[in-house]
Amino acid sequence: MLAFMSFFLIRQIRNILWKRTELFTVQLIEKVAYDIDMLIGTLDRAASHLAYDSSIMNLLEGKTTESDVERVNEALNQTFHSLPEAVKPAAILVISKNMEILASTNPDLKGRYRILGVEWITKVMASKNESVKITGYSIAQGIPLSNSWVINIARGVFIDDVYVGMIMLDIPTQALEAISNQIDIGENGFVSLIDEDNLVLFSTNWVDMGNQFKRLFLPNHDEKSFIAEIDGESVFIVPSFSDFSGITVLGALPLKSVFAPVQRLSKNIIIGVVLFGVLFIVVSLSMVLSLTNPILQLVKKMKEVEHGDLSIRVSSHRNDEFGFLEKGFNTMLDQVQDLIDREYAATLREREAQLNELTAIINPHFIYNTLEVIKMRAYLNNDEQVVEMLSQLARLFRIMTNRTSRLIPLREELEHCTIYLGVMVYKGEPEISVNIDISEDIYNLYTLKFLLQPLVENSIIHGLHNKNFGSISISARQQDGSLRLVVTDDGEGFTPERLRSIQSLLDGKKNKKQRASALLNIHERIHLAFGSAYGLSILDTGPHGTSMEIHIPVLRTEQGEAE
Repeated sequence: MLAFMSFFLIRQIRNILWKRTELFTVQLIEKVAYDIDMLIGTLDRAASHLAYDSSIMNLLEGKTTESDVERVNEALNQTFHSLPEAVKPAAILVISKNMEILASTNPDLKGRYRILGVEWITKVMASKNESVKITGYSIAQGIPLSNSWVINIARGVFIDDVYVGMIMLDIPTQALEAISNQIDIGENGFVSLIDEDNLVLFSTNWVDMGNQFKRLFLPNHDEKSFIAEIDGESVFIVPSFSDFSGITVLGALPLKSVFAPVQRLSKNIIIGVVLFGVLFIVVSLSMVLSLTNPILQLVKKMKEVEHGDLSIRVSSHRNDEFGFLEKGFNTMLDQVQDLIDREYAATLREREAQLNELTAIINPHFIYNTLEVIKMRAYLNNDEQVVEMLSQLARLFRIMTNRTSRLIPLREELEHCTIYLGVMVYKGEPEISVNIDISEDIYNLYTLKFLLQPLVENSIIHGLHNKNFGSISISARQQDGSLRLVVTDDGEGFTPERLRSIQSLLDGKKNKKQRASALLNIHERIHLAFGSAYGLSILDTGPHGTSMEIHIPVLRTEQGEAE
């Protein structure tokens, strides 16, 4: 479509430019012809006036007196000063029938002979009351024949119809060149003045000067312009014939010069069309991408949400309908996350309520008294191992039923683990070596109750159950305002399938077929208490043991004041 429009536009411009060029060139050539007619007419009137001067006639007849010579010189000078400035370098000459210069506006030319062809002299002698245009060399001072081209206006002088001589005016070609230069004919164009005998009186192509014009055949005078072949090149020809002077002004412009602007314009139009096409494609593609990219981004985020990642948000900086959809998507996820958090909190409160209810049903004092009675019976039976086991179990129950605060010092949490390990020994579990690597200043920091004990229990049940001897190490360190507790065992470690399952639970991607575990409970309790920046992570697992890290803020008071 663009190519068709470009072709049509170039063709229309070409036609318009051709018509305008033709009209403009014809007008210029006619103007040049008119200016030349005016110039030749002025010179012809001056020659005609001198041809009928009595003193000049007497000079040509040889009847000259001294006063006649003065009058001749005066007449020549007056006529010369009345000529247009463009032809002032010319000379006015009075030439006898034997071609001797009898008088001139240039005294140095007097007495010399003007050499003309026989055909020219014959034309002058035959042209009564008419001027004859002659092409030749001018006669300058000190140089009989110079290289300066002129056009001569010659008018014969007749006495009783007898030719006695001529009046000749030399027209410098500079004057005609100045008139011809009104036309911009280009590098290969030309302007020629051709007389009725097809002789080139003047031409911007100096080769044609004084010769027959043979470049082409000129048609009748009614045709204002035509196209012809000159030297194998197509040329736009505009002839203008003057009825007054009989001269044809011929302007010739090569077609390639005429249509050079069209070619440049065509090239610019093609470049413009290509650039416009590229710009159109870029703009269209940009518009399409601006419409599809937000939708594709939103679809991508929705797929991620489908996989359970509710932390996804769409960065929205738009104020249009897409921005409204993105903001609505983010708001929806915020509301869903809030609902999940509230549901989880409600579930946790329900669990705590059930635990509290169970605790209330089983009177702690009844349990303590019962354990004390059993311990006394064992003491009376001298069963010291049972006595020790019951003492450890009673201490463990006291910690579990203490509901004064959810936070306890790390020292008490470690004591809880130690008691639990003592009970496990009496239960018949493998012999366990415990190594605690914690600096004194960390012992007094606070942590959630029952964070370490489930990890120790997990190491014994799942890691060391097939071993006769095992080791568990507990370490703690402060890092960037956080407390990191690490529990490491040298047991069997997790299988790859079990590790992926637990990691999926910790990442929040719980499957309906998966059941909750103690590790997930610890992770969720930390999230609920301190936020999603904290939690439980598995550092290392393999055939030689497992390391699990608890990450919580540094708490220095029972009220949970963090650094």
